[in-house]
Amino acid sequence: MNKLLPRPRFASLLGLALASTASLAHAQSPAAATATEAPSAPATAAPTGVAIPPTPAEVEAAKAATPEAAPAADASAAAASAAKSEVDAQAEAEAAAAASAVAGGASDDESQFKLNLYGFADFTYSTQFGEFALGTDKTSFAVGKLNLYAAAELGADWRTLAEIRFMYLPNGNTPFTATGPGPRMDTTVGDYTDLNRPVKWGGIAIERAWLEKTFHPAFTVRVGQFLTPYGIWNVDHGSPVIIGVRRPYMVGQELLPARQTGVEVYGALSLGPSQVGYHLTLSNGRGPIDSYQDLDHNKAIGGRLFFKHDTTKYGTLTLGAST
Repeated sequence: MNKLLPRPRFASLLGLALASTASLAHAQSPAAATATEAPSAPATAAPTGVAIPPTPAEVEAAKAATPEAAPAADASAAAASAAKSEVDAQAEAEAAAAASAVAGGASDDESQFKLNLYGFADFTYSTQFGEFALGTDKTSFAVGKLNLYAAAELGADWRTLAEIRFMYLPNGNTPFTATGPGPRMDTTVGDYTDLNRPVKWGGIAIERAWLEKTFHPAFTVRVGQFLTPYGIWNVDHGSPVIIGVRRPYMVGQELLPARQTGVEVYGALSLGPSQVGYHLTLSNGRGPIDSYQDLDHNKAIGGRLFFKHDTTKYGTLTLGAST
């Protein structure tokens, strides 16, 4: 057994030598390993940390591979750029469509039906000079006419207008009878919204309500209730525009009806500073309920011709005749 003791020691030394050899082989640089494996490389290993220049074959291989890689990279970049341009173009198209929709909506809103409300009212102080059978010798304050207009441009040369007058009448009215003035009318009623306290109700008068369409400056058709086209006193009948405080007696007596219900055709042609125009009317004529019914088979026919000339020195001159 004593002869067998040195063998383990020898085996340990041999194992240590093999391990040291393996560690040196593992620490060797890859470049050195490549140089060792290549047949054309020198047999001696390069010092550690020194880079080995590429061989001519490796240089040629790199040059040959570069032209193929560059077009591929360029093609990839071009494809990405085209995709981005397409996305940008689509976004711009969507933004333009949205802006167009908003603009179109605004245009539609502007072209929609619009109702214009306006009117006038007058306040009067009156006193009488001299004697007048239809007047009074008492001085008075009064709210005169309170008129409301509702007008609209309906598009495609269609228009409409309504005029309504609000009145205190018939309260206080004294109707005329064959024997003289009758009893004064009293419209006092109990107001159910205020514990039935007394309130005096008034009425309204529909001055006009019509619809018209213009086909040509010389041809417009109007239907409904319209003011009879005669003179400036009836056509411009609002109290703010009449010349005097009251309409002339003959106009107020309505030798021609103040308004009619039917069809009116009118138009005008311009001749420089001058204008020639006409009105033709077909209506129910006069009657107790002529605003909405004709009690006979006779229709009223009327007409008007006028000539208007504008001057810078004397204003506007208008001549006309009505029937």
